[in-house]
Amino acid sequence: MKHALLIASLLAVFNSGYTRNIRQVGSPTIFNFKLHESNDKEVNDCVEKAMEQIQQETCLYWEDADEDSQNHVTFLQSGHCSWQASNKTVHLSPNCITDDTCYEILGKVADIEQPKRHISRHINIKFNCTEKCTTECHHGGVLNDDCTCSCQYGFKGQNCETLSKKAQFTDSTCGEIRAEPSGNVMLSTYPSAYSKTTFCQWLIKAADPWDVIELSFDDFDLDTTDMPPGQHCNDRFSVFGSYSAVNPFPCDGEKPKRLRSDSNWLLVELKTDAFAESSKKGPAMRYTVINTKSGIKTLSEEQTSGAGLLSFFTASAVAVARLL
Repeated sequence: MKHALLIASLLAVFNSGYTRNIRQVGSPTIFNFKLHESNDKEVNDCVEKAMEQIQQETCLYWEDADEDSQNHVTFLQSGHCSWQASNKTVHLSPNCITDDTCYEILGKVADIEQPKRHISRHINIKFNCTEKCTTECHHGGVLNDDCTCSCQYGFKGQNCETLSKKAQFTDSTCGEIRAEPSGNVMLSTYPSAYSKTTFCQWLIKAADPWDVIELSFDDFDLDTTDMPPGQHCNDRFSVFGSYSAVNPFPCDGEKPKRLRSDSNWLLVELKTDAFAESSKKGPAMRYTVINTKSGIKTLSEEQTSGAGLLSFFTASAVAVARLL
């Protein structure tokens, strides 16, 4: 790869003297790197794709190091995925690489321990990328070219941080729920019948950006009396923040299957039919917080020698196998 590619460099790398090999080109910063000659194409493609994506989103670049360069980050195919700051080596295995893994391991090189969706913003703040956006759009908000946020349904505010329909809530349980490791969500009237004019949103949100919310249903008692043809529920129940959710949910069959959020929040909405002829209890839900922190290791200096030796033998074995 002959053109400059973007990425951040670890602060520890700066302190180790790596800054001597940094070249300033106007606003961007260019760092040197090497892809080990024994790497499979699959490994190199994953690294280059992640670099190019970060380049589009930040002001940091990487460039192929000269052959005699002593200070650069090396990307080496190995038996695991890890970052070794002490010898500036990224280990990558075909068994653990994905688009997200390659992106997140570059975040580790930049000393940024965040899920993929947050990394570019943290790079722009950390490295003072003044021409790039540092705005964070919450709850699925979309970042516009002018660094403003376009909010998704149910949210408002400069960063889409606020529930937009609070004034319409009809139950004391509605609103934001700061997720514990697990919990239950239901109307305050449950298991008695809910009001026929109920409107409620529950924003279940975990503090850790690596967390996801898993939602299951103990009960799903909504109105199905005398439904029009083609309609599957008189009440309207929806879940936002999960690609697997198909809204609105039908209530004329089995309980909904377990859902998992795409990030650390879920927005659950119930809007009942004001003209319902029967009395229903509403949903009874249970959530569990699951941490999905990347399995990428950060090896200490004490671990470097053994891991480096193993990686050397792994790379050598690959090279020998290709000659046979």
